[in-house]
Amino acid sequence: MENHFNWLNEKTSPFYRAIADIPNNYKPSEKEEYMCPEHREYFRKKLIAWKLNIIYNFENTKKIIKEIEWNNPDMEERVFSENSIELDMRTSERKIRLLERIDEALKRIVDNKYGYCSITDEPIGLRRLEARPIATMCIGAQELHEKFERNHNKDAYHRYYRMDNENIASSEG
Repeated sequence: MENHFNWLNEKTSPFYRAIADIPNNYKPSEKEEYMCPEHREYFRKKLIAWKLNIIYNFENTKKIIKEIEWNNPDMEERVFSENSIELDMRTSERKIRLLERIDEALKRIVDNKYGYCSITDEPIGLRRLEARPIATMCIGAQELHEKFERNHNKDAYHRYYRMDNENIASSEG
């Protein structure tokens, strides 16, 4: 069976070279101009390395799934294997969404929009990007967004709960 991810280990691969020359000691600095070419290149390589790591882990998960004995007569072992696979699949779905967000961040780097809030156009900040390289909002905008979502979800919950109670009351009367 051909391994489509051999490029992860090949030193001649453009993917390997894309991350191999990240200087070990370079960290973006507040003293530098915000989102200067060095910052963009640092985060581009960080995002690519993250993406490659996710893809590599996908490949390992697929390999493990193929090695499981599906005809194992030991029911307990088989159930454990199936539960592990189900968990891996749910994790994989989250990782696919994460890969999409990484690709969006890489596109923002190309478009020179990376590092700036999608709501306010203010800098997101190096510390926030270091912690969450796929961040699209500055802290203030993110807090407002989360507050809105909490309130919106709370309102939706209360509307549903009220409707449900009204339905119960009308069916009992």
